[in-house]
Amino acid sequence: MDESGIYNESDLNPFHRRLAELRNIVHHDMESGKHPPAMTKLLDRQLNECDNLLHKLQDSLSVLSPELIPIHERLVNIRRQLVALAAKETAREVDAADAHAEKLEDLKGLASSQDSESSEAESKTPTRESTPKPDGHREKEGKDAKEGLRVKAELKPIQEELRRIDSKRVDGKFFGPGGTVPASQAVCSSLLEDCFDIVQEIRAQDESKNVASSLRPIYDRLSEIRKELEQLVLTHRWSLRETDLWNYSLSLQEIDKMRVDGKFVDAEGNRPEGQYVLLYLLRRCYGLIYRLLSSSEPVSEELMPIANKLSTVKKCLNEVLKYGGPFSPRDLYPYQLALHQIDSMRKEGKFVGVDGTIPEGQGIVMAHLNECHELLEMLKESMEDPEEEEYVDEDDYDFNDPSDEDPEDEE
Repeated sequence: MDESGIYNESDLNPFHRRLAELRNIVHHDMESGKHPPAMTKLLDRQLNECDNLLHKLQDSLSVLSPELIPIHERLVNIRRQLVALAAKETAREVDAADAHAEKLEDLKGLASSQDSESSEAESKTPTRESTPKPDGHREKEGKDAKEGLRVKAELKPIQEELRRIDSKRVDGKFFGPGGTVPASQAVCSSLLEDCFDIVQEIRAQDESKNVASSLRPIYDRLSEIRKELEQLVLTHRWSLRETDLWNYSLSLQEIDKMRVDGKFVDAEGNRPEGQYVLLYLLRRCYGLIYRLLSSSEPVSEELMPIANKLSTVKKCLNEVLKYGGPFSPRDLYPYQLALHQIDSMRKEGKFVGVDGTIPEGQGIVMAHLNECHELLEMLKESMEDPEEEEYVDEDDYDFNDPSDEDPEDEE
């Protein structure tokens, strides 16, 4: 709880009660001489450490203004619901990966059996369309699809509530009665943004099961890069330099160059499924590089206007991503134009100063720029997605509801 900072007053009350009970037990044993003095002294010291930590947690909540306490408590509960949904999606993703590996083994076994039956004829690996799927696979895929719709149905009201809470902010701040600005804005705002990030993560996890086999190597590589960058954030955040992240930036640029008109294509030039999750992973990787560099690398004064403009564009794109569509290409045009203007400032891939020198902070600005580009591509991909299918729970559906009958049958 201390590390995550995700808790409220009701979470601390059981700890207060339990520590009081334990302290009474220790003091009673100390007075009765039931245990050696050294043991009771050790237990008393450990209780004091727990009390100090609990008071620290309590003090961090005391900075919340009364106006923001209800919002904070609701956001904590929403975050827990989202984490539970994310855990479901993670379990489904693992199952999907196992099923994919099992399917590949089946195809290899079938291909080898065909080779043994006819050594002269050229064996051809069966395709997804030509290979009959066992009933178990069909049943599992149907179950996974239904579970995916269930998760989306559970996610939708949570997402709408987050948007309602976010709509209460004006210029990024919550206001109290009389237009006052309560204290502890950062606590609630960061928690709200964290919830929106988890929503995007859940959607990406849900989309990951649809990644086509031709895009699977790219997906695996991006997942690996993201995992390594997240590890660096935890271990070397304050000591990294741009050169330390060069290999990661180069790998991401190579993956970026695989796209044709902003889309990943297969060997035949088609656009397979799984575009959104690849764009999401690219965006996350660039965001992690920006986060790592911004902690240790300075940005020169000459590049500050560009960095500030990119921050504004990124903030606007994130707001559009939060609230979703429907929107048209015209709605995204201002952001596309702003990024194009910034791109045109580069010479041979670098931002050059007035005197022809290359200012410091190239890596930070480029990571920020690339993250904005990926955000824009994610919005374009969302715009092209068909409307989501609505999930109906069969247990709650009334098949005898007369309102569902055909009007002609009533006559």
